[in-house]
Amino acid sequence: MNYLYHFKSDEISEFDNLKGFRSITSLKYYYNQKRAFFVGAEFRIKKYSFDDKTDLVNIQTNDTLRLFSNTASDTLIGGAVLWGKRIKVSRNGKFEFEANVGLGGKYRTIKRKNVPAGYTRINNDPGAHRHRPDTNIEGAQAYVPATIRLIYHL
Repeated sequence: MNYLYHFKSDEISEFDNLKGFRSITSLKYYYNQKRAFFVGAEFRIKKYSFDDKTDLVNIQTNDTLRLFSNTASDTLIGGAVLWGKRIKVSRNGKFEFEANVGLGGKYRTIKRKNVPAGYTRINNDPGAHRHRPDTNIEGAQAYVPATIRLIYHL
């Protein structure tokens, strides 16, 4: 489990009260102990929120609110099936190298609080805000996790 918090950097310094958590759980079944091949499942959830100032538009009244203060929350849930292998790196078996790849899906929802009825966020140039957390696409998407690990056994 990871906790997310506001970190002062140029990329996200425009956000206040950035907070949340992320959890990734992997279950693995080693079907060949000699070669250390495994199949597994991964489940993930990430939820964070932040205070933002963004431009909003009401299409019906053709009204625009510039730098309107609001609170955004982003929730992502997902899962995947994994395949991978572990290889011993050291003679005593304390160091191992693991690689895996998977295929699955994820679902993201983004909610904004304190936004007047009928207004939506203007997103006419998504490349201009590539570091903004809330520019992610809502809805279902394909998910292809891949991991490389160096493992040390105590």
